[in-house]
Amino acid sequence: MEHGHKLADTTDKRLLITILSRSVKRLSNPSPVGAGFVAVLALVGIAGNGFSAWLLHKDSKHNLNIRGAFFHMMGDLLTSVAVLAGAIILHFTPWLWIDSILSLMIVVYILVNCFSLLKESVHVLMDGTPIGLDLMDVKRTLEELPGVAAFITCIHGLSVVIGGPYLPCCSF
Repeated sequence: MEHGHKLADTTDKRLLITILSRSVKRLSNPSPVGAGFVAVLALVGIAGNGFSAWLLHKDSKHNLNIRGAFFHMMGDLLTSVAVLAGAIILHFTPWLWIDSILSLMIVVYILVNCFSLLKESVHVLMDGTPIGLDLMDVKRTLEELPGVAAFITCIHGLSVVIGGPYLPCCSF
């Protein structure tokens, strides 16, 4: 891992821990928030992150790296939506605690997506068969092709190739 990636990874963890710890502290000691300014920033975030997520959505279905970027953009988009909702609520009510509750919800969303992406990444790194690929169907289909040996001794499905599964097989 390059130095920049290590720094970004460390920064993401620190940011998540900071959001979590500050949210918990603010629950017991809420402080006023400038709702108007926060709403304007949230709208900018919704526009930018929404556009980015829209661009990534199609390719996120087929590529783990792009899916990670898509989840990141969706997390940022939902964060901006939550911030906007919080700013609107704070403008019309005295509920200062809403900011902390929304922040905690954002942390939960980020953690759920991190674990989902981590699980899929480990599956790929451990050379797991691509999800939804039935190797026995592939084997039967290959054996039905003219010129292919009637018995394939081994077949594997790997997800490490961009653009689709990689299917090495042996026949005798």
